[in-house]
Amino acid sequence: MVAAARQHFALPPDDARFAVEIGDGAEALAPECCDVLVLDAFEDELHVPRARERRSSTTAPSSPLTEPGALVVNFMNDDPKFDATLQRLERAFGGAVLAMPALYDPNILVFALKGVAGASFIGMT
Repeated sequence: MVAAARQHFALPPDDARFAVEIGDGAEALAPECCDVLVLDAFEDELHVPRARERRSSTTAPSSPLTEPGALVVNFMNDDPKFDATLQRLERAFGGAVLAMPALYDPNILVFALKGVAGASFIGMT
């Protein structure tokens, strides 16, 4: 997967500032992991892995991020939990959340900012 991402999506090589880790993402998030966290954790278009559901019900989504930080999440546009999840992100990030539909596929990208003074966005619901 990493080789394909490097070849087709310009994923840069690992260096002092960037590293790809392979494993259970939920285990890598304690206590702080990074300043940008990208979450695209779907088994298919209809199912979210249990680990993401379990983590999202017990932990604030902003907690593993350093400050300032950003969480980027990819959702399917037919996710039945999208509205509830978006509202939870808005509460966790003090409203600094932006949701944007993708142009050519059934995805919605959500950007949530932590520790950015004065950040304010209107989310898509």
